[in-house]
Amino acid sequence: MFSDTDNKDNRSEILSQPASPSSDNDATTGKNKKAGYAQPQSARDLGNELEINFDEDDLPTKTATKTTRKSFGVNYITAAPAPSSAPLSLMLDSDTDFLALLDCFYRRLFPFREFYRWLSYGLVQRNYFQNRELSFTLASDSYLRFQSFKDGEELKHRILELKPVKIDIGAVYNAKPKEKKSIQEGRFNALERELVFDIDMTDYDPIRGADICLKCWDFMTVSIKILDRALEAEKNKKDFHRAEDFGFKHRLWVYSGRRGVHCWVCDDRARKLNVEARRAIVSYLEVVKGGDENSKKVSLSSKSTHPAIREAEKILGPIFTTRLINNQDILTSPEKYEKLLQLIPDEELKKRLRSSWENKNKRPVEKWSEIMGETQALSKKKPALAATLQEILFNYSYPRLDSNVSIGLNHLLKAPFCVHPKTGRVCIPIDQKYCDSFNPFQAPKVFDLINEISAYDSAHVGGPSVPG
Repeated sequence: MFSDTDNKDNRSEILSQPASPSSDNDATTGKNKKAGYAQPQSARDLGNELEINFDEDDLPTKTATKTTRKSFGVNYITAAPAPSSAPLSLMLDSDTDFLALLDCFYRRLFPFREFYRWLSYGLVQRNYFQNRELSFTLASDSYLRFQSFKDGEELKHRILELKPVKIDIGAVYNAKPKEKKSIQEGRFNALERELVFDIDMTDYDPIRGADICLKCWDFMTVSIKILDRALEAEKNKKDFHRAEDFGFKHRLWVYSGRRGVHCWVCDDRARKLNVEARRAIVSYLEVVKGGDENSKKVSLSSKSTHPAIREAEKILGPIFTTRLINNQDILTSPEKYEKLLQLIPDEELKKRLRSSWENKNKRPVEKWSEIMGETQALSKKKPALAATLQEILFNYSYPRLDSNVSIGLNHLLKAPFCVHPKTGRVCIPIDQKYCDSFNPFQAPKVFDLINEISAYDSAHVGGPSVPG
C-alpha cells in the first residue's frame, strides 16, 4: 500500500490512501517584488551545517525537472507559494502544490505556541530552548542540522519562511547549536534530550510481509501497551508484583505519519539521563534481539520468569491468540508455520505437529491450541520446553526497538504535529489508554485539512480565504 514509486498517472500516497474522516537552506531570503514572497537562496549561502545523509524512507526522491518536481508523488512548482494576499482556490485538487499545502498548514494549524512551551519546559533553565537543536528537511532535499532559535516567534518565522517538509527534534546542548561552527572542537556537547523510542512496522516485515494494513497495526498497539506499562509511574507502591518499572509520568505517544509510533518521555530525570543509563533502559526493555538471519530472536529462562516478562505476557497473550494468530497468517500455510516450528527445540514434537496439520483444514487458532497443549504436557518431562511458548509469543509480538534512537543523545527524531512527506498525514498524538481504537488510516491528511479550511472560509468569510 505504501509504494514509493510514481508512474505517469499515479497519485501519491497523500491522495491515494483512505481519506481522513470529516470533522528529515538555512536560507537568507530575497524578496520577489512582483510576487511578494521569499525565495530560498542556494546552499552555499548557508551559515549552518548542511548534511545530505538522510533516511531515504522519510525523504523525497530526487526527480526534479527544470520547472516542476515530482516528489512525494505530487507535482509542485519550484517557486515558493503565493503570497498571503493571494486567494486560495475554493477546493484543492490532486495537482495542488504540496508546498502550498504546507504553507497553509503551518500558518493555520501548526501549534507553534504549544510546541514552544513544550520544548522550553517553562524556561526553568535559562537558554534551554535557545540551546535546543532542530533540523529541517527542505523540498530541495537539503537537510539542515543545528538550527536553533531564541524564542517561539523566531522559530515560527523561520518555519513559515522555509516551509520544511520534515522537522526533527534533537538535544539541548551546552551552547546554541547555530553557533556550533564557532565553538572549539570537542567543546560543543549534548546535555539533555527526552528519552525517546521509535518503533517501525518495517521491523516486523519477516512476520507480516512488506505491505501495511489495519490488521498490521496490532503490532503497534501491542508496542504501546507493553512499553507504556513499563515506563509509566508506579500506581500502587504496596503491590510490588504490579509496580511499573521506571515510574515516568510524562509520556507522549505520537503516530509517525506512516507506519510507526514514537514515544517521548519528558520527565526531568528522563531528559537528564546519560548515554549509559539510556543504554541500560533499552537493554532492560529489549527482548527481541538478532537480525533477519536469526529465526530465534528471543531467549527466556525456563527456570524463573522476570516480573516484567510476566506483566508483558498478560498483555501479549490475549492479543496474540485473538488477533495476531488469525490476522498475520502465522500458521496458515506450511511456509508460515515452518518458521514457527523452528522455535520449538524438540524434533519429535515438530513431527507430530506437522503430521497433524498436513492435508487438514485446521484453523490457526486450533493449531496454536495443539502447540500449547503438546508443549505444556512435555515440559514436565523436558524442562527445556518450559519457556518455549513464551519465546514464541514474544518472538512474534513483542516490541522491536530501534536502540540507537533511544541511546544516542545527539540522535534526532521527527517532531510531533508535522506532516509526513510521503503520506501527507499529520503526526498526531495517540492516547495510550485508547490505543486499541487508533486507526492510522483515519489520521488527518493535510490535503483534507486544507480543503476543510477552504470550505469553511468560503462559507463563513464570504469567499476564498488566505493562508494565515
